[in-house]
Amino acid sequence: MRGEESIPECAARETREETGLCVVPSRIAYVEEFLEGDLHFCKFWLLASDPGGEVSLGGLDPDEGYVVDVAFVPREALQGLSVFPRILRDSFWTDVETGFPATRYLGLERI
Repeated sequence: MRGEESIPECAARETREETGLCVVPSRIAYVEEFLEGDLHFCKFWLLASDPGGEVSLGGLDPDEGYVVDVAFVPREALQGLSVFPRILRDSFWTDVETGFPATRYLGLERI
């Protein structure tokens, strides 16, 4: 996050910068923590609506290399792809069907 930016504002900005899409974040769906060496990260995954704009990777920082592609694909095609967060390949769909009754804590991962 930058300055006094809120989590939803950060999510909207990051989505725009990394995919070219303009979205309206509505709520936190997942919280993920991970450790990398001595660093402790906390990631928030938000639900969003109203995607506008054109899908593009043009705004990516070439030194980061985390996002390598962006596309809209059918659910059944996700199983053969590297998708992040991994939950998008399975439990996410049950959560969609049940209306995301609660924010899900994805746990602490050491990488």
